[in-house]
Amino acid sequence: MRLWRKVLAVVAGAVLVGEAGFATSASAGSIQSAGSAQLWVSTWGTDVNVRNSPTGGSAIWQIDAGNYPYTCTTAGDRATYGPYTNFYWSKINFDRDGDGYYESVGWISDIFIRGGVNDRPARDPYVLC
Repeated sequence: MRLWRKVLAVVAGAVLVGEAGFATSASAGSIQSAGSAQLWVSTWGTDVNVRNSPTGGSAIWQIDAGNYPYTCTTAGDRATYGPYTNFYWSKINFDRDGDGYYESVGWISDIFIRGGVNDRPARDPYVLC
């Protein structure tokens, strides 16, 4: 019976996280998928291109280091930045108009996601698109 109560408490906590919508920056990147809970990535760099596609996409915006809602990861074109190289791309949401809502969607190279390794998905665990 105690185990069942613990499971209910964990599920209830996951629902509350999902209801909150977005995580605070302190916990961004550590939230795991739990129903409708939002996943996040932490990025580094300035003027990082956000593209409309992971394959041959053109730049639609630029972002700076921060925490962004994450959707999924897929293989795409190889990107190189200094000693870093990666062919994985992550779909993120970003705040294009500065109103505090992450309503715009685009792709960034996994090079610019903190904690990544060359030619591997940077987010662990990741969601395949």
